[in-house]
Amino acid sequence: MPVRFTYIHSKVLVVTWLIMISGQLGANDPQTDIYQAYLDNRMDLWKEAMEQIERCYIDGRDSSLLYDLAEAQYGYIAFSISMDRKKEAGEVLGKAEKNIGLLADMDPFNPKVFSLMGALYGFRVRLEPIKALVYVRKSKIANDMAIVLGPEEPQAWMEKANMEFYTPRLLGGSVEQAVLLYEKAVRLFEASPERTCQNWLYLN
Repeated sequence: MPVRFTYIHSKVLVVTWLIMISGQLGANDPQTDIYQAYLDNRMDLWKEAMEQIERCYIDGRDSSLLYDLAEAQYGYIAFSISMDRKKEAGEVLGKAEKNIGLLADMDPFNPKVFSLMGALYGFRVRLEPIKALVYVRKSKIANDMAIVLGPEEPQAWMEKANMEFYTPRLLGGSVEQAVLLYEKAVRLFEASPERTCQNWLYLN
């Protein structure tokens, strides 16, 4: 009996240890993982964290997770376009547009949602230049709405700066104006210390 008891007891300890380890491995915050991936320039890890957020959202349908997912997709789309991976960028953009549409329905007064919406239209300009005039206009409307809803929202001003920077001068863009807008976005981020803590958008 003592031998059998020791054997069973050891099995329980091993199972308990495995459960604890697996719980620790799955306890990482995907947003922390994305921030670290940004610092390390590891977009493969960014993609893994983004897909983890997507799985968590599908399981729980938490609107806060949906925003985190859309924001992660936004960052990944920008990376994909910069690497000329337009097919992958388009696939993720399609998902992000659906997510932002859902968020706009659920929270129609959130300036961060409209900031991202404007940015997604901006990506469409890069992927479908033949429709640039249409998407530039839609991007501006969404960004204007973001600023109306949140005049002190740094993300809205950051995206306005992006619009000025990436829009061709012939279509109304201005690098000089973009610099001023980026500076304003930084000031607004730094006015709220919690917005600068582990926030890749602030570093970006």
